[in-house]
Amino acid sequence: MSKRGPRFTEKEKLAILKEGEKNGVKAVCAKYGVSDQTYRVWRYKTKGIEHKKQFSIKKKREILEQGFQNGIEQVCAAYRISPRTFYRWKKLDFTKSLRCSFTEKEQLLIVKDAIRNGISKASRKHKVNGAKIHGWAQQLGLQIPRAAGRFSAQEKLRILEEGYQNGILRVCNAYQINHKTYYYWKRVLGYSKQRSFTEGERRVIVNEAIRDGITKASDKHQLYRRTIHRWARRLGLEIPWQRFNTQEKRAILQEAIRNGTGVTCRAYKIAPGTLRYWRRKLGL
Repeated sequence: MSKRGPRFTEKEKLAILKEGEKNGVKAVCAKYGVSDQTYRVWRYKTKGIEHKKQFSIKKKREILEQGFQNGIEQVCAAYRISPRTFYRWKKLDFTKSLRCSFTEKEQLLIVKDAIRNGISKASRKHKVNGAKIHGWAQQLGLQIPRAAGRFSAQEKLRILEEGYQNGILRVCNAYQINHKTYYYWKRVLGYSKQRSFTEGERRVIVNEAIRDGITKASDKHQLYRRTIHRWARRLGLEIPWQRFNTQEKRAILQEAIRNGTGVTCRAYKIAPGTLRYWRRKLGL
């Protein structure tokens, strides 16, 4: 292969790429005096992939200015860069002089918009952080009302009572709230009732977890698995972490071959991926 000046023909480039796949990129680049970046550009071009654009400092300033004016997401999509890249450029020295400034009249209009339509809508509409809008409101002597929650105080107390009677997990799933939210309401509203179990009831639940599995017992009694494990340790018992031993797994796999994966998984309440994992581990 002959080198013609500083360039290679398309056929020579393809030959170099194939040689790089066989012998390694570094060795081939050193052999033909080609940089790794040039090799990557050739490979991207053959595969139809556009390599990342390199922006000058002046272009980065223009992109940042457009982001301040038109919104970060819109500008990132237009120039095919990630928001993380935008914020990284923003932290560099050449961006210190750039600021998103509003006149006092514009700040007043944005604050009034937040009072009328809510802080979230105003923040998204004007591409301004909510904390900055609250700061403007304090400077102007105005107050932005807090958004009304999904539940009133009476509804929260009713949900807490249902959680006490029927179980926290069940109630959180029914109302689509996080268990952390439930405990936050409990602390803020001063709700002191706690669901308690006698030692006999705890022993029954632990025995069910040993017999049927920790997951079934947890779902049945709406308890956290770590709570049942803690009770077991206090009672001097041990809950096995695996529902099935090796012989049972082999039998289930044979049953899946006879009856089908779907039927067997529904019968034993296991995922198809679990069967594949057992088959790989047991070498079947």
